[in-house]
Amino acid sequence: MNVIWQQDEITANDIQEVLESQGTPRSNSAIRTTLAAMERKGYLSHRMDGRTFYYSANIKRRSAENTALSYVRDVFFHGCTPSMILRLMEEDKITLAELETMRKHLNLEDI
Repeated sequence: MNVIWQQDEITANDIQEVLESQGTPRSNSAIRTTLAAMERKGYLSHRMDGRTFYYSANIKRRSAENTALSYVRDVFFHGCTPSMILRLMEEDKITLAELETMRKHLNLEDI
């Protein structure tokens, strides 16, 4: 989806080229199979120009992020957002500068 979100429309061949340039090559048939599955699930739609399918995202990145985060929170942290955040903070050591940015974002005076 990251490749698709970066474009208004994209073909399977274009996706294959991008993935190869990123060091994650995939076969054309694997890409087309994945695109078809994502379209069946409603994540993508396509239009045809001749024999070429141009795919575009039906969902915004932010919406997909929210869905994924909610799923992880509910399944692994029993719906407890603070537990999930603390676990992430344990895994990725946060610098004081990053903590200060988070504090400002949350509008907290003293932490």
